[in-house]
Amino acid sequence: MKLNVLLGDAYKEGMTADEIISALEKVADPSAEVEKLRNAVTKANGEAAEYKKQLKAKRTDDENAAQEQADKLAEMQKQIEALTADKENLVKEKTLASYREKFVAQGYDAELANKAASALADGDMDKVFKFQSEFMTAHDTAYKASLLKDMPTPPGADGNGDGADNAGVSFAKRFAKERADANKASSDAMTAFH
Repeated sequence: MKLNVLLGDAYKEGMTADEIISALEKVADPSAEVEKLRNAVTKANGEAAEYKKQLKAKRTDDENAAQEQADKLAEMQKQIEALTADKENLVKEKTLASYREKFVAQGYDAELANKAASALADGDMDKVFKFQSEFMTAHDTAYKASLLKDMPTPPGADGNGDGADNAGVSFAKRFAKERADANKASSDAMTAFH
């Protein structure tokens, strides 16, 4: 704390040590002032508490009951909101499970069925159609492969037929042999002239 603040009006510029000590003796003890302020704050706090008690006592029983009812109503509202949120989650899960089951029944794999069910539950039809397209492409590819696998090899096409070529195959073989012979003769003639 600064000397001029501590001494107040008794402070003068250029005071000697003896003058400062003499002035300090005349200054009132600040602890008494602090104690007086503490007592005033304590008294004010006590009065405030007393006024609160009086206010509560002055409220009628109806007002107290109304406050209790309002508190109970607020608590019930919180419980209703929590139950509503739980119900919405359960309905969404049930809907997702139902959609997922229907997609799997159509032949979707589990992962694609989950994605499609989520998209359908969220109302995102662009994604639903995208997943439908992916499913159809995979389904068509698998279906074509199964058809080709189960299809018998036509007779004579692999050379393992019954030995009797049909007329078209016989003609093609004869024509190919004649072409090969003609090409060989032409090649031999060109070689002879060079």
